[in-house]
Amino acid sequence: MPAGGSVSAGVLAMVLVGAFGGAVAGLIVASLVSSEAVIALIAAFVAGVLALTVGPRILGNAARLSPSSSAGLSNLLIASLVGALAGHELAVDIRTPSASTLIGAASGVIAAILIAGSLVTVMWVRNHPDNG
Repeated sequence: MPAGGSVSAGVLAMVLVGAFGGAVAGLIVASLVSSEAVIALIAAFVAGVLALTVGPRILGNAARLSPSSSAGLSNLLIASLVGALAGHELAVDIRTPSASTLIGAASGVIAAILIAGSLVTVMWVRNHPDNG
């Protein structure tokens, strides 16, 4: 099991990658679509996939949650939906009219936090089978 510092570093890396990936995805999708909701949903999905990719590389194989598995797919879809809804509302509250990069970054951060929480939970359950 990784030390507490590496778990924190892994979560921080997932959140930063989610923010950056969501902002870039928001910028790219905004050039194709004008709907802020679609921008938020795609940005949150991209951020979730990036967080699922980066997390196990830092936290180790105990935190691996494959996007192709039913648990990984359901976590990714829920994180994308919640991240998109909350990120869109947060971006609209912060700035009107909201920028696509702000929508993408906010959606990406929230989706990445949810993915990080699920990966840390999976890692903890796999390392403590008696308590789960």
